[in-house]
Amino acid sequence: MKTRSLAALISIIIAFTSRAAEKFTPHHIAKLRAVTSAVVSPDSGEVAYLLSVPRKPMVDDDGPAFVELHVVNARGESRPFIAGKVTISEIDWTPDGKGISYVAKRDKDEQ
Repeated sequence: MKTRSLAALISIIIAFTSRAAEKFTPHHIAKLRAVTSAVVSPDSGEVAYLLSVPRKPMVDDDGPAFVELHVVNARGESRPFIAGKVTISEIDWTPDGKGISYVAKRDKDEQ
């Protein structure tokens, strides 16, 4: 499965499972999370993906959404790998599949 197709599928699953019983309003749009990238592990047992998480209005400083690193296994169980006020990019699995490489910007890092 191509990376974009996988990312779109994960985004749809997250959006519909978390809001299935509610009407979709502009307030929901402000809280909408999206998968921006996904990479399948070498053994195809897990997928590392980047989750764009909007800042909380009137709580967080203005700026772009935070980008967290999550991992989902073949059973569909997702867990945060690096979460919070962070911006992760350039994810990839190590060749042996035991680690994930990434670029991160945390808290007040300039770059």
